[in-house]
Amino acid sequence: MSQELISIPIVNIDRSKKKTSPYDTVMSIATTVWLFLKLYSDFDVRVQGIRKKPSEKLRWLLLIQSLASLMSTESKIAARKIYYQFSHVWGQFFDCYNYLKNFAIIFDYDLLSDLNIYFESSAKIYSDLVPGLNYKLDDDYATKFKKIGEIDGPVAVIILEKNCMLRSMKNYVEYFQEQQISGQKVWTNFIIISGSGFPDSLVRRFLQFISSSGTKLKPIVITDSDPYGLHIYLTYKRYLESVKYVRIKDAFYIAAKLEYKPSNTVILENLKRRVDIDKIIVETANDMLKTKECMSLDKHRRLPLHIYELVLSEKFVTEFDNAEYFELEINPGFLKEELTQY
Repeated sequence: MSQELISIPIVNIDRSKKKTSPYDTVMSIATTVWLFLKLYSDFDVRVQGIRKKPSEKLRWLLLIQSLASLMSTESKIAARKIYYQFSHVWGQFFDCYNYLKNFAIIFDYDLLSDLNIYFESSAKIYSDLVPGLNYKLDDDYATKFKKIGEIDGPVAVIILEKNCMLRSMKNYVEYFQEQQISGQKVWTNFIIISGSGFPDSLVRRFLQFISSSGTKLKPIVITDSDPYGLHIYLTYKRYLESVKYVRIKDAFYIAAKLEYKPSNTVILENLKRRVDIDKIIVETANDMLKTKECMSLDKHRRLPLHIYELVLSEKFVTEFDNAEYFELEINPGFLKEELTQY
């Protein structure tokens, strides 16, 4: 460390001392930072135990400032409002949201139920249980699915991280069902639902609703292989306890890998400390920590096929209740050496 850095006061935000109240946590951090701002014109902020670039430190400071001011005056906070306070610094809402996600995971808070931060839902749903079902999930789900408990047989529930994954799934299923390929079973009694890259509040309410339906549900969660994907699974599991994680195995990726950021290490270590964590999530987190690799499923054109085959497999039907998790081995349909062409 240079002599210049040694002389600069340091603000350490200790994530291990989570306070019971999210408001107390935010105000404690904000007060500490405010005092340093008053006392020193220049100081170093260490959030998540990692040195940050100046732009990243500024964003953390502004996020904390926004949360502190809004939490002191409003009982419910729109995520967009946090963004618009300093939109010129964030650039895109997605950047602001990523910092919010990090903050929630570090201190083990839920953005909605603990921090009272809500998002405009853009959840999508596709199911054969409701004829002519609107592609967009709305608050009328209880009326539309009121007869779900009367379904004869189990219902497969596929919960996806992003809407683009659901669109691919929907297109594949419709094409496959129209073709009526000889010898293949036809999918029945299924619900496919997705958020928009975060644990959507409307999706959570829907999962809580169907969890008490009395139907024999077979729900699975499929997300990107990154810390946020693991967090999404654990969040949805709070609302639908029977849900199983699907681990993607030995996949070849056409698209570039997701960037593994230093903050991912801290997020993964914090996830592993959660009391509600599954053994498979610990193993998956350890794999990411070891390989320093994260993968996105956005460009996997064969993902719908493998999901389809998994749900119709004998193992899925007979072993679901006793299985700890499921695995999908996804390949793009051409030799690994040919990936260099794309």
